[in-house]
Amino acid sequence: MVADKRARTPDASSSSDSPVDEATARSRRLLTAARAVIGVTLLGQLALLIQRSWAQYDAGAVSMDFAIFHQAWQQIGSGNLNPTSTIIDLPYWKSHFEVVMWPLALLHPIFPSGVTLLIVQDLAIVGAEAIAVLWVLEVVQRGRTLRPWHLVPVATVLLLLVTNERISVVAKSDFHFQALATMFLLGGARALWRGETRRAWPWLVAALLTGDVAGTYVAGLGLSALVARRDTRRAGAALIATGAAWVLLIGALGANHGSAIGGYQHLVDEPLPASGGALLVVVTALVLHPSRPLEVLGSKLGLFGAEFAATGFVGMFHPWTFGVTAVVVVSGGLQESLAFFVPFQNFPAIVFVTVGTAMTMDWGLRCSRVGARRPVLARATVAVGFAAAAAVVVLVGRAPEGAPHPEPPSAAAALAAVDARLRPDDQVIASFGLVGRYAGREHVRRFLVPARLPVEADRVVFVFSPTVGNMPTPGVQEAAAARVLELGAEQIVDTPDVQAFVWFPPEGTTTIGLPTELLAGS
Repeated sequence: MVADKRARTPDASSSSDSPVDEATARSRRLLTAARAVIGVTLLGQLALLIQRSWAQYDAGAVSMDFAIFHQAWQQIGSGNLNPTSTIIDLPYWKSHFEVVMWPLALLHPIFPSGVTLLIVQDLAIVGAEAIAVLWVLEVVQRGRTLRPWHLVPVATVLLLLVTNERISVVAKSDFHFQALATMFLLGGARALWRGETRRAWPWLVAALLTGDVAGTYVAGLGLSALVARRDTRRAGAALIATGAAWVLLIGALGANHGSAIGGYQHLVDEPLPASGGALLVVVTALVLHPSRPLEVLGSKLGLFGAEFAATGFVGMFHPWTFGVTAVVVVSGGLQESLAFFVPFQNFPAIVFVTVGTAMTMDWGLRCSRVGARRPVLARATVAVGFAAAAAVVVLVGRAPEGAPHPEPPSAAAALAAVDARLRPDDQVIASFGLVGRYAGREHVRRFLVPARLPVEADRVVFVFSPTVGNMPTPGVQEAAAARVLELGAEQIVDTPDVQAFVWFPPEGTTTIGLPTELLAGS
């Protein structure tokens, strides 16, 4: 009886070594290794971005857009909860209604340097990439035990994101909320894909708080959710309505002055109103005259190709990513000025298209096993093919990195010398390309071309540079420097890259004309 009982008792060691358990264990090890590679890669990228942001800020290569955010962040963090931007001569909240700036300003008392904003942007860029890669990892896990070739889409999305020079340029291009909005939007999209609608809403509300532009992103995600699956249609319709209502509400409040709605004037037959009704006029014109937007977008196909070459393109058509891509590409592409079709504006679409490309690869891998006599060989062949295609995309789409903001080596030391002479209540008038460096104060003005600027303090510091930052105007700045010397200013820094002056304006002085040629009209 004892022998019979032992014969019927399962052998614990043989059970744990069953093919099913071994496959599960192998899958878990593969998943752990994948997560480790993702983490190490993205942390390395983050360290590189932060190091470069620090060098960029030290060199002063942060211009007008950064100045808008730097001034608002500093003023709110210092207790002025309704600051006026002296860069755009508007209350800050009327620019894009970027409510997220108020909680973000809580960082100012702890980390008062303006470089904090650049680091926040770096964190948001890498955070968006992390959510994107982990989303693809969940997609490839769905309904199967992992094998190495299943992770080809994950490796591809990681490779395409960290090597994409357009994303590198996003991190260099001052500070903008598109990176933060994209991170929140991806969090919401991932939750919707999981079927967790309630968990998606906090992410998407956070995205909306980054401003009116994010309303279009949310509506685009709603379009994807509407067509991707039957169980997300109701959420998709709600997102479209929410995004549209957010944009219209901000327009009605007059808080969208930074949205450049006038850039669509060439698409309509009547002058655009200054109020929130402008968007409705544009949309109506597009519906009534569909050939106009098609002609405009068709004329920019070369730009589209260059901007999205490193994404793999096919992700533009994936159900879960086409909506956000469409609203970003169309809204930027229809602008008359090319200044609105740049990497930081396109960042949400760049990431979503890359995710869509990886998801399409996963679909191809799943389809490859259908009807194959040798499924392992078939899937391995498809995986290698996709990997080769991804390598070609990386090499072909790798545009020259360039430098939107040149950084002369000697500029950092010269600007540090200016910092040593600055007082908190000084007004600073600085070159367009480096004005962001000095925008952490109540009174700051940008100088680019001949202009008449207000004098708002008893002590004015001029900082001119013909080489630092974007839009250099050496001749105009030399003339401006000569003008302030004529007025009796003291030169405190004189290097090939930076010239700085301190001026005590005579009592009653309200404006100053720069450069000298404006003197005749004053």
